[in-house]
Amino acid sequence: MNKKVSLGHAIEYTVVIIAILIAIGLWSGLITYGFTARSDEIIARESDPVSVEYNMAQMFEGVKGELKSVDLYVCNDMSGQIVTFRLYDENHEQIYEQFYNVDVDFAAPGFIHIPIRYPMEAGKEYSFIVEGLTADLYLAYEDRSTTTSPVNYFMAYGGAEVPEYDLIVRYNYRCPFKWWVCLIATLVLIALCGGLAFVFKKLKKEVMIRRYIAYACNPLLAAAALATAYIVMVTKIFGFDTKNNAFITMGIWMLIAFLAYIVNFCDVLWGKLFETRHVSLKARFGSLPIGRIVRITAIATVLWYCYEYMNGLYDIYHYYSVTKFVIAFCFVLISTYDRKEILNIFNGIWLIAGPILGYVYYKNNFGSAEEYWNELFRLNAWAIAVGGFVIINLIFSTVRACRKKVSLPKPNLMFLIPFAVFAIGICALNNGRNWTWLLVGACVLLMHRLFFWKDREGFTKDLCSGIILTFYMMVWYSLRHRPYYYYVYYRYNMGYHTVTVTAYYLAMILCAAWMRLYEVYRKGKGIKTYLPRLFTFGMVFSYLIFTMSRTGFLSAFTMLLFGLTVTGSYYCRADRIKSGIKLAGLMAAAVIYMFPVTFALTDTVPRLANDPVVFEFEVRDFSFGKGMPYADADYMTIEQFAKEFAKKVFNYDPDAEVAKIDLKANTADAARETFAASAPMFTLPVYAAEEAPDENDGGSEEDVTDMSNGRLDIFRNYIENWNLWGHEEMETVMPNGETVIHAHNTFLQVAHDHGIVLGIYFLLFTGYVIIIYLIRAFKNREDEYRIFGSVILVCFCMASLVEWILHPCNPFACAVFLAMMPLCYRECVGTPAGEPVKKGKDEESN
Repeated sequence: MNKKVSLGHAIEYTVVIIAILIAIGLWSGLITYGFTARSDEIIARESDPVSVEYNMAQMFEGVKGELKSVDLYVCNDMSGQIVTFRLYDENHEQIYEQFYNVDVDFAAPGFIHIPIRYPMEAGKEYSFIVEGLTADLYLAYEDRSTTTSPVNYFMAYGGAEVPEYDLIVRYNYRCPFKWWVCLIATLVLIALCGGLAFVFKKLKKEVMIRRYIAYACNPLLAAAALATAYIVMVTKIFGFDTKNNAFITMGIWMLIAFLAYIVNFCDVLWGKLFETRHVSLKARFGSLPIGRIVRITAIATVLWYCYEYMNGLYDIYHYYSVTKFVIAFCFVLISTYDRKEILNIFNGIWLIAGPILGYVYYKNNFGSAEEYWNELFRLNAWAIAVGGFVIINLIFSTVRACRKKVSLPKPNLMFLIPFAVFAIGICALNNGRNWTWLLVGACVLLMHRLFFWKDREGFTKDLCSGIILTFYMMVWYSLRHRPYYYYVYYRYNMGYHTVTVTAYYLAMILCAAWMRLYEVYRKGKGIKTYLPRLFTFGMVFSYLIFTMSRTGFLSAFTMLLFGLTVTGSYYCRADRIKSGIKLAGLMAAAVIYMFPVTFALTDTVPRLANDPVVFEFEVRDFSFGKGMPYADADYMTIEQFAKEFAKKVFNYDPDAEVAKIDLKANTADAARETFAASAPMFTLPVYAAEEAPDENDGGSEEDVTDMSNGRLDIFRNYIENWNLWGHEEMETVMPNGETVIHAHNTFLQVAHDHGIVLGIYFLLFTGYVIIIYLIRAFKNREDEYRIFGSVILVCFCMASLVEWILHPCNPFACAVFLAMMPLCYRECVGTPAGEPVKKGKDEESN
């Protein structure tokens, strides 16, 4: 990458980028200012002893921003003691709790600093309660009639109002700038950029792009490395565990080292970005593959709505997710349309009529049922508007095919006939399960579209890219909202409410990550070309390690062994053993390198984001929530992780001690029982808690001693209840009276739900499809992605042995059936599908 840019333009680009980042920080609230609400702090008198029996309550008015901390003026010596602090909203419901340890060097009288970090809303009434837990606490009062406090207006001691006084307290906020301040700052930045561009435009000296990027980024990376060491190791913001702090620092440094390598040595990446620097903006955007970008994004969105479905706890939430799934799937199909299929009179008419029809539907149904149905009506209106384009294309393309206006590939009857038998069987024997129609309908629509889409050979590659995109969407969500706790949740479940779902979700992601890595590895252009994909593979596998799921490990290792074996046999004819060993070594090195990076990010970023999302099945403990101190003992450390991993995966307890999980009064099982005992507004769905006895979050003693985790007993019970036509209910009752919601085995569950004949057929069908995949890959060894279908199906089968995952809104099953549909056609030689048929001279004369 020896291309050059003028020094003036280089400085201009740098200033513009910095200005954009500052503007984004201002408008998004990342750049804030500090504010303290306080009074004149004139002590009127000392309070009576504040304890658990006689606590102190103070009401105050919130200010827009984050309440960083509360400073209480304490009159007596409380050094080394514990103070309980609870925060309540305007409905007097507890929203935060902390047991604050007063510093041993606290000098009374003086302020104790209680960190909160809880977002407030301006004008709302909040209150807090303070208790001296280990010793009586004496606080300072100020006279309400003379105080200058802008927020305090009610106080109670021991449940009785104290009308004359308020507490002396400081409320420390982190507030976003007002909109007009952001607007003025943005205008100033624009003016500054324009002025600097005018000043530096005379600098015609050229510099190499590589050198410019290195000079700009290396100092920032070095500063980030030093700041990390200081914040983590010196200030000990994340606790006083030296081993954990060292591991976190190492992980962040390894991430910085990776970025430094990209900046200084990855010519392939920068060369692609700057190879068309002289091309006009119109030409640059005109060359973008818009259809492929939309398709990949739509596939990722489909899988994201599958994630929403798996986390839905009520039927209404499932209806929401299914409708969103349908809308996103329609965009997957629409992204394959060519110009003529998009720009025609029929779509033009529907572009006007569709939104009108959807609006009429919404207005006719709005308010006709409970309020939560209105959201479903709105989503259905969007589905009508978007789905119309798919129906129009379905009719239009079918008519053209019947009139022989286009050439189509030959159907692959070796796949279509067995699939039709499965589709007919699962719909005919659905026993009230409407999801079977959704599965078959989506498959048929995609099959139909693949026959008419001239670029259909690239669908599998786009599917892999969509799977990777949805993984990074999940990583972004998890880093913002899903902290890695130690107590109760020592097995990290990312954005899902169960570890099992997370484990096989990551196994699915690993299939796509491995396929994308193999694609560039096979071309043999050097490690620089596939370093980013190694980064992705290592991160996916690291998250899989965090789940401590033997199910996930079994599926992943089987998939990788199968993939390496098949690709070595089919593709790597020369030095296949050496090449396979090298690829396996690179993957292992990627996991080893990325594990500290992934752990450091997962352990620290959610703490800093301070916006945890707690699902209803999870422990509703106030110590798990917003405002947790950065150094709270509830967060995971690397030493705790190593111990729990050894116990859970290898049945080895390094310390031979009782797990600390039981120290919490509320376990995950207790939370589930409490939730199930309540009266939900909808029936609890059968897919909401797909978790085997070994996958409970708390971890029991049985988990360590029973390698099957009770599954063998469940399997036997389901086999004993088989019949020819299936059952309406998924669950069965064990001999001990316990109800099991599903078989924890997809093949057994299909036999239970749809009958033993269809269950056996589904088992044979999956094995048959794997063979077809291999034959197809063997016929065309140039297309690496032809092996993807067999790899992901093998992984699916392994996960199916211990979990129930056959559902169109399960991300794994959805990805498998999407990957399966290209088998519906045979390779077309001649006119691409969807192209007009060109008549010869003889035909024209006739």
